[in-house]
Parts: sequence; structure tokens; C-alpha cells
Amino acid sequence: MGFLDGTTIAASSNDTEWLQFDALLQGWILSTVTDEVSDLVLANSPSAHSLWTAIYKLFHDNKHARAMQLEHRFRTTVKGNRTINEYCHLLKNLADYLDDVDAPVTEHALVLQVLQGLPQDIRGQVTFLQYQTPFPTFLEVRSALFLVEQQQTDATHGAGSSTALLIAGSGSGSPAAGGQ
Repeated sequence: MGFLDGTTIAASSNDTEWLQFDALLQGWILSTVTDEVSDLVLANSPSAHSLWTAIYKLFHDNKHARAMQLEHRFRTTVKGNRTINEYCHLLKNLADYLDDVDAPVTEHALVLQVLQGLPQDIRGQVTFLQYQTPFPTFLEVRSALFLVEQQQTDATHGAGSSTALLIAGSGSGSPAAGGQ
């Protein structure tokens, strides 16, 4: 950690062991970031410490503005035409991003937002979730919503095939209509 926080310094300008270890750390850091980030920070980073500091500043200089933007997106996200899996994944990612900028979302708040953003047809089927004690976890709510979505899909497909059978069975080619 001393190389990254700047507390471990070279004994001299030609401290080969220190220079090799510092270069190893720089390589490790650069292998974990995108090429775009690497291009932004590499020119002014002669050491692992300066590289680490530049990357930290790049991601934390706009932390409060990013938190506000993410918070707004989190609070205004609704299911819309997304699947339950896509909707829950999006909200979980937004909660994780908020945590990354030191604006954590509790699991309770995540569950409430998942329920709040549901359309009325689904919300009406899962209102019991908000009254459960103990309060359900995110994964429990996601599982219940996925089941409701599957039931709706099955009902839609089932209704379509029974309608098709009814239409096929009432054709003029039936023996009662004299067609053989």
C-alpha cells in the first residue's frame, strides 16, 4: 500500500528494486482500467502513486454531481416495457453505482423502489409484499415478480392457443356442416 499512498519512496534515484516494483504496480493498475482511462492518466504519471492518484481524482472529482444524477435516475426508473429481470438488474446496478460514489442505497430502499416503479397490473398482484414481516429482501421480491411475469406470459399464450382451437373447431369442414 505504501507505493500507492506515497509512503514508500525510493532510497535513491537509481534504487533498482524500488523502480522494478513500482513499474510492476503501474502495469497492474493499467491492466485493470480501460484504454480510455489509461490514455487520460498515463502522460502525467511517472510512479504508481501518481498514477493511482490521477485515477482516483478522475473518478472522484465529480462524485457529488454523479451521485445526484444517479439518485434521480434511481428514483424515477419505472419498469416500462422492460422484463422483470431487466428492470431489477437496472435498479440493482443503479444502487451499486450510488454505493460507488458514497451514496449507498439500503436494501429496504431498493425494494421499495422496485415496487414503486411497477405498473398497476403487476403492483396490484404484489401489494402483500410491502406488508410482510420481516420485510422481503431484494432477491425475494425479484423472485415473486418474476413468477407473476411468468404467470402473465403463460396466461397470454394460453388464451391465444385456446382461441385458435375454438376458431379451428368451428370451421365449415366439420361433419355437422356436411363437409367430409
